[in-house]
Amino acid sequence: MNLQEPKELIADSRKEIKGNLTYDNLTRYSKLLNPNIGGWKKEMVSSLLEMYDFSRNCRFNRNIELETIIKNLTENYRRKINKE
Repeated sequence: MNLQEPKELIADSRKEIKGNLTYDNLTRYSKLLNPNIGGWKKEMVSSLLEMYDFSRNCRFNRNIELETIIKNLTENYRRKINKE
């Protein structure tokens, strides 16, 4: 995809999925992908879905959009770096 910035990922994903980038929409989109043809897309979406539960506690907002997830992850890791 030759993406340089997270905002490019967001823009391209919105075009591809044609809807809000929520957990449920990404999951639905992933199920439509054929792993034999677009395997890399299926892997990419799978990785994006893992970002929703970045604290790995299985409690997350399924309606939050990917852009907010990226923002939250960035803030989370900045806090961790500043504590060290």
